[in-house]
Amino acid sequence: MSESVEIDSKKLKVAYDGLDTLVTTVKGQAKMASDNTPVSLPSLEGSTFTGLMSWLEDQKPELKTRLDLAVLLDTKGTGHVTYSVDKDTLDNTKTMLGNALADRGKELMPGGDPKFVKAYNEILASYTTDGKVMSPMFQKLGPEGTLTVLSNVGQASVPPMSEDVEAKKRLMDLYRQGLGAASKEPGFPHESFADGLVKAATKDPEDYVGRGTTGYGLTSALSVLMYNGHFSDAFATDLATGLDKYERLDHKGTEHLWSGRPDAMGTDFLWDQMVPYEAGNITDDPMISMNSMLANSPNAALDFYDDNERQKYYIKDRTWQNDGYQSLSHVLDVATTDPDIVKGPHAKDAAELAGATVNLLSQRRGSVEDMRTFIDDMHGDSAKNFAHILGTYMVGADQAVNGGTYAYKDGVDPSQSTSVTMDAFGNVVNIPLFDKDALAKFGVAAMSTEDGMLELRNATNRYESQKLGGLANLITHPKDGVDGEMALQKGISENAHLEGLFLKANGDVAIAEGKEKDEAIGKWIDMGESVVGLVKIPGVEGMAEGTAKDIVNLAIDEGKSSGVDTLKEKLAHYEKDATKKSNGDVESAVEQQQYNTAVSLYESDLASHPEKLENSPLFKDGQMLSYNEYKQLSDGEQSTVRSNLYGGLNGVGNHWDPNEYKEDLKSDFHDYFG
Repeated sequence: MSESVEIDSKKLKVAYDGLDTLVTTVKGQAKMASDNTPVSLPSLEGSTFTGLMSWLEDQKPELKTRLDLAVLLDTKGTGHVTYSVDKDTLDNTKTMLGNALADRGKELMPGGDPKFVKAYNEILASYTTDGKVMSPMFQKLGPEGTLTVLSNVGQASVPPMSEDVEAKKRLMDLYRQGLGAASKEPGFPHESFADGLVKAATKDPEDYVGRGTTGYGLTSALSVLMYNGHFSDAFATDLATGLDKYERLDHKGTEHLWSGRPDAMGTDFLWDQMVPYEAGNITDDPMISMNSMLANSPNAALDFYDDNERQKYYIKDRTWQNDGYQSLSHVLDVATTDPDIVKGPHAKDAAELAGATVNLLSQRRGSVEDMRTFIDDMHGDSAKNFAHILGTYMVGADQAVNGGTYAYKDGVDPSQSTSVTMDAFGNVVNIPLFDKDALAKFGVAAMSTEDGMLELRNATNRYESQKLGGLANLITHPKDGVDGEMALQKGISENAHLEGLFLKANGDVAIAEGKEKDEAIGKWIDMGESVVGLVKIPGVEGMAEGTAKDIVNLAIDEGKSSGVDTLKEKLAHYEKDATKKSNGDVESAVEQQQYNTAVSLYESDLASHPEKLENSPLFKDGQMLSYNEYKQLSDGEQSTVRSNLYGGLNGVGNHWDPNEYKEDLKSDFHDYFG
C-alpha cells in the first residue's frame, strides 16, 4: 500500500540548512577544543561522539534528496508538494528524484532561455555520481530522449544575447558523468540502452527531415555524450560495437557517412563549444568520441580492437583527419600499455595489438620517404602515443632488427606474438612480432615530434642499459651452459643495430618533413646519454617467475614519459652545428655509444682494476663523468680516459672490443655513412 508524503519545501530547507550549520559548527568547535587542550578529551574522541556526528551526517542526504524532489515536483511554485510512494525510504525517494530530473530535462526547449538550464544544473550536479538517482533518470528519459535533451540544449539560444555557453556545456558534462554512474549501477540495461543510443543517432534522415526539429542533432549529441566518457566496460563495449556495426559492417565505411547527415550540417548548434578544442571535429565523426570513451576503459578498448578485421579497418584504412589520429593513437596506447592489462591474463592480446598497430599503420604509405602526408595529418600527442607503444615493447623492436623473420603482407595475420629466451632477461613472453620495414616506417611517425622522439629515446636508453646490465651479470655470475663473454658481445652488437635503425629513422623523419636530417640525427644522438646509476639487474638465474616480463616492458612501472624531463632539458640546450655532416653524426653516435657501453660494463663490475679508473680523469670529485662532461675534457685527457676505460689492463677491454660497435651500427645506417 502506497504512502502519501507531504513536504513544505521552505520549512524543509530551513531544517536542512540548520542541520548543515550544526554539523559544521560542532565539528569546528570539537577540533578547536582538541587542538588547544593539552590533555585528552575522551568525550570528543570516543565512539559516542563520532557515532553521533556520523548519524547527523547521514541525515543530510535524507533531507537534501527530499528537498530537491520537492523543488522539482513543485512546478507551480507553491512551496508545498504531495506525492505517493510505496514506502518512504531514501532509495525510493532517489528513484522518484531520478524520474523528476528526467521530466524536468524534457522541458528544456530548443533555443530556450539558459536560466532554466542553470537551475536544472544546480540540482542535477549533486547526483551525477549517484547511480540510484541516475539510473532511473536515464531509464525514464530513454536513449532517444537523452539525446533529445542534449540536442535541445545544444541549439543556440534565441535571442542570442541570452546565450550561456558555460551552462550548456556544464549540462553536457553532467549528463556524461551521470550516464557513467548509471551504466555502473546494478540492473541498468546497458545493452539495450547503448543499442537505443546508436539507433537514435543513426535514424534515417527521411524519418525526420522536414518534419520539425525532432531528429536533428542526435548524432552530434551522442558524440558529445561519449567524448571522454567514463562508462562501465560493458556499456562502452556495447556502444562501440553498435557504432562499428553501423559504419564498418552496414555501410562498408562509406565516405562522408557521418558528415553527410543533415544534423551535422546546421549552424544553429553550439557543438564545437561543448568539447575542448583538441577533441577535433567530433560533430563530423563520432568515432573520435568512441575512441576517447574506450581510452577510459582499457579492457573495453582491448576487447574492441582485439579483432583482425577491425584492426585493418580502423588502423590501416580509415581516415582520422578530423582529429589528426589523436583519438586512435590514444586508445591504442591505452589498450596495449595499461599496467593492469600488460601484467594480467590479457597481456598476449595487448602485445598482439601492439604488433598490429606497427604493422598496419605503416601500410598507409608505400615507403619510408613517403611518410610526409601521414606526418602532416598527425596532431597533438599522436606521435608521442605511438612512441610510447613502441617504447613499451622494445624487445619486439630488438627482435625485429636482429634477425627477425616475420614479414607482414596481405593474407598474413598482422597481430602475432611470440616468446623468446634472451641471455639478458631469460624467458620473455608476449613479444609482438614487428615487420622490420614496417617498424622503420612506424619509427618515422613516432619520432616526428620532439615529444615522440624524447619518449622513444628515453625508452631506448633504458632498454639498452638494462640489457647490458643483464648480460654483464652472466660474466660476474656465470650460468651453466651460457658463454657470458659471447652473450655480451652479441648483445652489444644487437644494441648497435637497434641504435642504427633509430638513427636512420630520425634522418628519414627529417627528409619526410623537408628538414635537415643532420639536425634530427644530431638531436637523437645528443639525447642518447645513458642514465648513470641505474639499478642493476639481477643475474638471470636469480630472477623470479615473471620478473623478466616486467623488466622488458620498460614503460609500465615507470609510467608514461618517466625520465623524459631530463632529456627535455638537454634538448632545450641543443644547438645545431651548421657544419655537421651525416658522417660526423655517425662518428658522434659511435663515440657516444662506445662510451656509454663501457660505462655500463664498468658499473656491472667488469673493469679489471676499477680502483685505477677511479684515480684517472674519468672521475671528478668521486663521480664518474657523464658523456657530455667527458667531451669537455682536453684531447689528451679524453685519450687517457679511453685507453684506461676501454683497455683491458684497467678497464673493460677484456670483455668488449669498442671498434666492433662501429661496423654493427654502420650496417643499419649505411644510407648516411660514407
